[in-house]
Amino acid sequence: GRTTLVVTRDENWQCDGVVTVRSLETAVETAKQIAVDTGQDAISIVGGGEIYRQSMEIATVLHVTQVDASPQGDTVFPEIDLTVWQAVSNHHVSAGERDSADTTYTVYKRR
Repeated sequence: GRTTLVVTRDENWQCDGVVTVRSLETAVETAKQIAVDTGQDAISIVGGGEIYRQSMEIATVLHVTQVDASPQGDTVFPEIDLTVWQAVSNHHVSAGERDSADTTYTVYKRR
């Protein structure tokens, strides 16, 4: 029941059921209008790395899952400045049968 917006520089990229936009600013404005139209009160930004970096200034809450493993790629979540963000909850989850690593789920709120 959610609308998915994808920010991409590829003018030819498209996917059924997805709204494609060219910038984070356009995505946020479009998402705000969709939220008003549908009565939703939150917009979630789910990456990738560059989108996370761009959106840190406008975010009010961060839901961060840290995987206890060595990264294999070159994309990382931006550093969380603890003078700006305060951890309000933290939950450790041990690796289960189908997991390769433990995880920690932390919610941060802007100070």
